[in-house]
Amino acid sequence: MFTRSLSTRIKRLVFNRHAELFGVAACSKCWIGDELEYHHIIAVNDMGDDSLSNFILLCHRCHKQWHLEGDMKIDFWEWLKIPHTEVANQVYSLAAEYNKNAPIIMVKEGIEKYQRERTEKIRKMTEKGS
Repeated sequence: MFTRSLSTRIKRLVFNRHAELFGVAACSKCWIGDELEYHHIIAVNDMGDDSLSNFILLCHRCHKQWHLEGDMKIDFWEWLKIPHTEVANQVYSLAAEYNKNAPIIMVKEGIEKYQRERTEKIRKMTEKGS
């Protein structure tokens, strides 16, 4: 994966935008705040630019996963809507501990709905360029 130098100003704006939207700056895919990287929504090779509206935050692991597995095989926004497996498994475990009678399908649907809603917030945020 080729890395580019990104201005400190853009980095700060992207980071702050995510923090304002979700209360904390975290990966747009798995919601974890470690090892955050700046991802071009539209790749530079595909005429993407370094504007604020073309960046989101991904953790190193999800960023690598996108470039190894998702890139050019699935639309980025569709990929982002798919809940991260490890996060989903942790939520399933917690739900099972909290309420033994909760059907896993309800928990799964809740996670998927949250991920879709979160993705749409991110998408709208980047479309505004704010």
